[in-house]
Amino acid sequence: WGSFGYPPYELIVGQRRFLAHKKLNRDSIRAVFCGELPAIESRILSLAENMHRVELNHADKAEAITALYLNYDRDDRRVAQELGLSLQTIRDYVKIEEQATPKAKDLLRQRKVTKADVKRVVDVAQGDAEKVDRLLDQMPKLSKYEKDRAVNYGKSHPEASDDEIIEEAKKPRMG
Repeated sequence: WGSFGYPPYELIVGQRRFLAHKKLNRDSIRAVFCGELPAIESRILSLAENMHRVELNHADKAEAITALYLNYDRDDRRVAQELGLSLQTIRDYVKIEEQATPKAKDLLRQRKVTKADVKRVVDVAQGDAEKVDRLLDQMPKLSKYEKDRAVNYGKSHPEASDDEIIEEAKKPRMG
């Protein structure tokens, strides 16, 4: 966003309000000055503000949350506390950022798959990146129940191929 004023100040939170004031040709705006902030502190403030205000895309959230997680020596509880998010949410984002393939992240960014689907296939593939990508290609075609069956079968049969996992998931179940 750049620097504003004299001496120059960096805008961390309130970009929309600032832009609205500019559009209305206002020459002043109420603001809170924090002084010098370490980069990680300004990132926390900005991320916390934006995550609670709008739905950021997954890639931005995962990248920022993982950066904080690494900055805090992998202390997921501290990240959750700093951002006001649940511990499970933090763990989900970190897991995807650290374990998902580039293709999985791209499909997620394009909203062709869900965060839950990526988590499912990462669990099932157990480190096999090609298996992650092949399973993700099939996930949008499965019902929720078939997805659950795929995960259960894949976890209990780690040697199963992606085709075997999908085949098992699609088999009708007798109630």
